[in-house]
Amino acid sequence: MWARTMCLALSPAFSQLGTQPQPDLDNPAATQQAVVTYLTNAGNATQQTIDRFSTIGAPPVANGQQILDRIRTQLVHTRTNLADAAAQLGAAHPNDSAAIGQAFGAAGNVVRLIGVLATYPELRAAIDQTSECQHLAATNGRR
Repeated sequence: MWARTMCLALSPAFSQLGTQPQPDLDNPAATQQAVVTYLTNAGNATQQTIDRFSTIGAPPVANGQQILDRIRTQLVHTRTNLADAAAQLGAAHPNDSAAIGQAFGAAGNVVRLIGVLATYPELRAAIDQTSECQHLAATNGRR
């Protein structure tokens, strides 16, 4: 039940993200802006996820509160990394391929958010057996 509630709570945050932008080598400025926007939206979705965990509470497993605290810490680090990447890319020259490459790497972290939850064996079985979690993972690139 906890996994279902958690995935239902996370779904609105992820549904607003859309897909990760693809590089347009003919228009680096547009690529830069698309990635900055995506990273900003991903940071907002991550913050919404953090906020929603407060309402869900700890999972009903051994050390549930410790697991929730670790997940929250990982999400805070992810949010910070996304914000830093967006700021760095926004300040970079559009033709700075290294900055754009780093930003795409940071954008890949969004797909890993649901994976953060699945790294806990105590939660993995519940997540794998919950259709709402399977749908959330599938629509965000994790299969």
